[in-house]
Amino acid sequence: MTAKPVSLDALTGLRFVAAMLVVLVHGFKFAQGYTSIGPLASNAVTFFFVLSGFILTYVYHERLANTGVLKFYWARFARIWPLHIFCLAAMLWVQGYIFGDRVLPLDGKLAAHLCLLQSWFPIDNLPMQFNGPAWSISTEFGFYLLFPILLLLITKRPLVLLVSSIVFLVASLNVFDVARSNGLIELIPARSIVYVNPLVRVFDFIAGMFVATLFLNWHVKAKGDPKTGFGVTFAHTICEVFAFGLTAATIYVANYTSFPEFMKERDLLVSYAWLSRGGAGLIGFCLIIWVFSWSRGLFAKLLSTPLLVYLGEVSFALYLIQLPVFYFLNQRLYDQNWPATLYLIVSISAATAAAMLAHALIENPFRQFFTSMYDRDWRAVRTSMTLGFKSLRKHHTGLIACLVLMLCYGVVNFEKRYGSVKVPAQKLLGVANDLTDVQFETVTFEREAVLHWLNVDDQGSEVHLTMWWELLPGHQRARFMHLVDEEGNILKVCHGNKKDFIGQRPGSFVLEKLALKKTEFISGMKYVGIGFWLEGLGSAPADRGQRQMNQRRLLVAEITDQGVVGIHEPEILAENNQKHDGAVARANEP
Repeated sequence: MTAKPVSLDALTGLRFVAAMLVVLVHGFKFAQGYTSIGPLASNAVTFFFVLSGFILTYVYHERLANTGVLKFYWARFARIWPLHIFCLAAMLWVQGYIFGDRVLPLDGKLAAHLCLLQSWFPIDNLPMQFNGPAWSISTEFGFYLLFPILLLLITKRPLVLLVSSIVFLVASLNVFDVARSNGLIELIPARSIVYVNPLVRVFDFIAGMFVATLFLNWHVKAKGDPKTGFGVTFAHTICEVFAFGLTAATIYVANYTSFPEFMKERDLLVSYAWLSRGGAGLIGFCLIIWVFSWSRGLFAKLLSTPLLVYLGEVSFALYLIQLPVFYFLNQRLYDQNWPATLYLIVSISAATAAAMLAHALIENPFRQFFTSMYDRDWRAVRTSMTLGFKSLRKHHTGLIACLVLMLCYGVVNFEKRYGSVKVPAQKLLGVANDLTDVQFETVTFEREAVLHWLNVDDQGSEVHLTMWWELLPGHQRARFMHLVDEEGNILKVCHGNKKDFIGQRPGSFVLEKLALKKTEFISGMKYVGIGFWLEGLGSAPADRGQRQMNQRRLLVAEITDQGVVGIHEPEILAENNQKHDGAVARANEP
């Protein structure tokens, strides 16, 4: 019998740290619309994948032969599906699909989310729809299906499996880079595939399995001896610091140095997407898991404290319920001018409290219910119905969670009543219309901004675009620009604007003056389109004008035989010209 390590509590505590990084990044996005620490969230998800491979191998390396594959699958289903469905329903309710005005889309997209298959088909932003973070649970579900085969392979031939998965991964990234360079696939869907698809991300899982295999073999040789003493603690603490430092350094180099430009110059954008979203930190993640699995350093002892272990157990619920909580708060605070710090404190506190309740009332009871049903343990099935209330009483979990939620509720309502900031008066609305003889019919991008005026001027070698924007309450996205062909296919993404839109106050006016050099134009290009987009939120629909991309890209300029001209609806143009001429005539009357 393989000896187990003294404790894996440190790894449970690490789960909470990784989950909180994801929550913190999403909180910053809701508070400010954009955050430079965004890569931390995607890297934290990669850490989850590696840790999952380690834990499952550690737990089932001998047990799977006794329990059987079907029971393993059922246990994994009971572990993730009930809480996933609860959080999906919460998100649909917050978004107005349940008990709201929006019509619930009873189509294949919702079915894919219900069956945890959304990451298997990364089309049309499917993985990130509804409760976005659940995409990684769908990817995990793919790992679970492959796990019995992978466990057999890594037990017999660990190096062969590891090397084979590396070759498959490198080949896949190269295929996508070549396909993107030749126009066979666009960058956004290619990046989505390498980020969410289980067949690509399975390498992270296999890396964790390989570390677990080394750990188990090493631990047998060490005869499970939990060595202690100052020297051992000091040495393991140094290793912990080194593992953290190496991981932080690789993530920093991949995202915050000249490395992105290096990869862009070599036209390896898909490979860079994989590296920046967790690939660069894989070795560091494996080292962290290896060192902390021994639980001998100071940081491991800190993570093994009862509070952090409990929060680690709650981390799965925290990860899934964070977005419904953020959306719920954002709907009630969109017209407030809260400081980002206050918003983060309230939203993360509310998400943690909601996770504690979901863990006690949904995750644990339904997990026992389904596993007991499989075992036909009817007594355990009956007790599962009261397990949630017992969990709430344990350590006063329910009382603490309810008190935190009540405190957040009180802060929100106090600020709405006494701390609201009125949107500044629209002082510049008349300015844009005075710049031209033709008034522009405003275009509104849902909850983002109003385009009050647009002018396109072909200067020969350059095309000058001038746009006046008014930012709306609740805006979060950045303005993007697409160069597209006649069918609406993206040929180039350029001249995006985060600085002037993300994080600015509602009611602010933004004057954009862009110079598009015609050397930037691409063969087959027909239109210039603009819109608003943010990863995780997608694009915002426009209310009028010539639109593409499911009403989410506004066409502002067209390439014609006479040059580049602005796109205006003829009847609106004629109507506005008529109004303008009438106003001029009345102004000249004696």
